[in-house]
This record gives sequence, C-alpha cells and structure tokens, in this order.
Amino acid sequence: FGSSLGSVIGGTVEAQRLGYPMESAYLAPYGYVAADAERWSAAPNQCSRRPAIGIVLAGHVERSGHTFYCLSCSLVLQSPAAEMTWNTERRLNQLREGLHDAAQSELGNKAYRECFGDAPFAKRGGLGGTSERLKRWLEALARCINAGTAPPALVSQVLLFLDAPAQEEHRRAAEALDDNLCDEDAAEEGSGPEDADDGTAHVVAAAPPSPPSPAGVAGLTETSVLGRAVSPGDSGGGPGNGAARASSRSTSRSARSEAPALRTTPRS
Repeated sequence: FGSSLGSVIGGTVEAQRLGYPMESAYLAPYGYVAADAERWSAAPNQCSRRPAIGIVLAGHVERSGHTFYCLSCSLVLQSPAAEMTWNTERRLNQLREGLHDAAQSELGNKAYRECFGDAPFAKRGGLGGTSERLKRWLEALARCINAGTAPPALVSQVLLFLDAPAQEEHRRAAEALDDNLCDEDAAEEGSGPEDADDGTAHVVAAAPPSPPSPAGVAGLTETSVLGRAVSPGDSGGGPGNGAARASSRSTSRSARSEAPALRTTPRS
C-alpha cells in the first residue's frame, strides 16, 4: 500500500496530544523503541523486532533536465519476521539537504566522522564518481541507523524523507485525531448565547485511543510496496511528488497546521 503523509503526521500529532513523544509515536509501527528524540529505550540491534534498514542506490534517470537517483529501500524485522520494501527517487541536492545535512546536525561532528569518515558524500555539481560516493554514503547511513548510533530524531527524518509507507497504526491514530477535531469543531459551533451566559464551557471530545505500543508493529507487509516520492522544498518536480501532498481525509490539513516538526536542533 502507498504512503500517506497525512496519516503519518496525523498519527504523531494525536500521540503528542496524549503526551507521547513524536518520535516514539512515529517509529513504533516500524519496530523501533524510542524513549524520546535523543535516546533509544532499546537500540535497533537490541530490541525485540531488530529493525534493519537498507538503502541501496539502484541507478539514476534523467528527467526534464535533472538527474534523479533511484533508491531501493527496505526494512526487515524479526519475531515475527516481516519485510517491507519500496522505491523512491531523489535529486542530489535533495539527498544532501534531507539526509547528509540532517545526519551532520543530529550526530554532531565527532559521531558523523566516526560513521562516515570512509564514505564522503558526493561533491556538488554531479561530477564523475557521484554514484559511487552516494552508494557508499547511503550504505554507511544504514549501518549507522542499524547499530543504534543514529538517534531517534535522525531515524524519523530518514524514514520520512525516503517516504517509508505509513502503517495501519499511523492511520488509526490519524482517523481518531480527525474525529476528535470534528467533534471539537461541532461543539464550538453548537455553543450559543445560552452557554456563554452561565460561564460554563461545554466541549465534547471523543475518547482518544491508547498511544501506539513501542513493541507492536501494525500493518507491516511481507510483499513489496512502491513508496511514492516526497520532495521537500523541491521545485523541480518528479514522479510521486503529488503523494507528498496527499491527505488522509481532512486529517492532513488539520495535522499540518498543528504538527510541530520533528526535532532538528544541531548538535555540537
């Protein structure tokens, strides 16, 4: 099934309304167990599901005068075994801003050098050797994530950037948020002068769902999934860019206006 950015954002917003950390809410359906944006409750290579991400450069295509790099992505879990695969395309400047810059910011200089010292990122301008550099850098990024060196905030950003397919747990929370917002809107519209006169606020809200279980992974599929490309800040276009603007009912509209971004505070 395809990715729904509205479902992902809506799900994490609903969890945050219940006091559940954004990164924990987003990552739990993928098998990760995060305590908060900076710490793992159990590292990816030590938690029960052992989520292992793969990011492989499969080639590149020329489109409308731009080079798009084709990425073959996978997420493999254990106990029980499951595998999710999807493909996406990105331009070099998107990969630099969305992955390289994020990794430098979240890891800090020392940890970044330890993870990527032998795999420098591709040079600007698409010079010779770009594909080989990208291939080695993406492999190093996957190792950094799988070893637990990358903090939850970085793993969240990577999965969002790569457009990992939204899971059923994301969708359920997004629908619950949509219902709650509709009930609150209806309550506000229904309050009249009689309500205002007695000084009592009458708000009706649906009971929120339980926060996602960090140990549970809902909706993972054992068949391949084609993830559609999300191109943050890209004006060049490309296949699948419309998916980034897809909404999950009215949830996407509401969630975007309320959702704080996942943490991007640079580390020293």
